[in-house]
Amino acid sequence: FSPWQHCGKRFDPATSLLHFPKRVYDPSICRWMTPDPFRFEDGLNLYAYVHNNPLLYVDPYGLFGTSFFHALKEFGFGAQRSRVNGITFYDDFEKGCANQSRTYDLSHEKDFKPLSRGRILFINGIDTSFKCAQNHARYIGRLAGGYQVHGVYNATHGKFADAIEYLRNRNYCATPPVRLLHHQWNAFFSRSDPEVPLLQICHSQGAVLVRNALMCYPQELRKRIVVAAVAPGAYIDKHLCKEVTHYVTKWNRDVVPCLDFRGRIGNRRHVVALKPHKHSPWFDHDFQSPTYKGAMSKEIQKYFDDIN
Repeated sequence: FSPWQHCGKRFDPATSLLHFPKRVYDPSICRWMTPDPFRFEDGLNLYAYVHNNPLLYVDPYGLFGTSFFHALKEFGFGAQRSRVNGITFYDDFEKGCANQSRTYDLSHEKDFKPLSRGRILFINGIDTSFKCAQNHARYIGRLAGGYQVHGVYNATHGKFADAIEYLRNRNYCATPPVRLLHHQWNAFFSRSDPEVPLLQICHSQGAVLVRNALMCYPQELRKRIVVAAVAPGAYIDKHLCKEVTHYVTKWNRDVVPCLDFRGRIGNRRHVVALKPHKHSPWFDHDFQSPTYKGAMSKEIQKYFDDIN
């Protein structure tokens, strides 16, 4: 007789429970008996294990399901890529870097008031200082009529390192800002009414990070996220969230939204092409460009109409 039973975990005959390193599981009713230490990292459903897909995911600790496809494909020469893109995490990407990604908000600034319902969240793109990211959040707050904006600061490590990170993100590799997005989303959903959505605004590389964060986030929660992507570095499929709109300008004024050509073609119904403003810079990629100001104001007002 071996005590190592389901998924290689120790079976307790006295309680008929399986002991994972971090949680306790009852196989008779297929349900976790203790809360997830990572809160909603793997969803709200206590009956869910490895997303009900044990062929693609493993969960050795009882925390959250992770895909082992990316590890297996390295052993095969010329292996065919899966039709379902999985996310791999590179949590040590910023290890040793002086500038670290982090969360922030405008609650300490007297010019901004809290939203009674809903939340606006922003994440910046590459080569952006923390001060500049905060200024972008203040800009959104002013467009929103003086309401607070929460943010995830996607830290810059220099143009070259940022470009490398962007390419990794495009290839479905999640760097530290993805964890921070999950943290901010979890904080909102744990306290909000179940019918109230969240407005996630992203710029440039921030759109790639939001896409990756949505891909490994519980479906019942990501369906409450509205995404507005400005000059996106990648495009987000509609099925990953409640609603998504990508705002771009002419390709000869900003080539960044053209880098994900396949994504743009596949999501063309959710792309809004804007005419460059006469006062916008020639390289029209700045988040606060007047080209995008009117569209952002309408997006925020639409969100307010939805939550009120």
